[in-house]
Amino acid sequence: MSAIRPIVLIARHTWTEVILSRVFTIFGLLAAALVGASIFLTNFHFGSAEIRFINDLGQGVISLFGSILVVTLGAQLFFREIEQRTVLPILARPVTRSQFLLGKFVGTLAPIIIFTLGMLILVSLLLWWRSQSLAEDPSINRASLGDLLRETWTAGGFQILKFLVLGSMVFAVASFANSFSYTVSMGFALFFAAHLVHLAIDFYQAGEGVFFAALSFFLAYCLPDFRIFNEPPVDPEYWKAILYSFVYTGVYLSLAVGFFHRREL
Repeated sequence: MSAIRPIVLIARHTWTEVILSRVFTIFGLLAAALVGASIFLTNFHFGSAEIRFINDLGQGVISLFGSILVVTLGAQLFFREIEQRTVLPILARPVTRSQFLLGKFVGTLAPIIIFTLGMLILVSLLLWWRSQSLAEDPSINRASLGDLLRETWTAGGFQILKFLVLGSMVFAVASFANSFSYTVSMGFALFFAAHLVHLAIDFYQAGEGVFFAALSFFLAYCLPDFRIFNEPPVDPEYWKAILYSFVYTGVYLSLAVGFFHRREL
């Protein structure tokens, strides 16, 4: 328990920093406003298509704003400790660099997970409310609404898994980077690259040249494929996707710990 206690304390302090951050507040309110704006669709009466649109809009907002929060807050809170030199008195105590980094990671991701759950609750309420308003529409029924709610929460769960992987990638970059701007730039670059991994896999399998085949192999297997989280698999394959997320998160956090141990502060 003594090894876990420093991680918990650092995570709790980081949690407070995230909650009080203007970035978290602004993007959280903006995300909620965008999803809430779907109530204006009531004037158009799209029927079942409207219900589907509310769900797709909610998932898109969660993915976009959640990813922005992971990259920006992860880099900001890490480099704040480095630039303000507050990391030195922390590490002077019986706290290892591994515990410090893991505490920052947990403290950064936990509020973003709460953000995701809050958005899922908001989307679910909007879906239920709009389905009640369209109760007389033959294309809307309780069974389809129940299936859609299960799909909504399943997709939201996979978004959380994606945020864990993305967060570990951001901390891996931050552990050796020299600036906040470089970490944010690389974080978003990795985010977009992870959505295009399937192209690298296709290119590697085509075998067009040794250099490009080697580059494609690196991109295909050293970067996670975020399509897995944007397009959740069917029920029997859930555990494979969860394991996929945990493996990549563990690998990138291990790299982050290794880089941070070798970093001069």
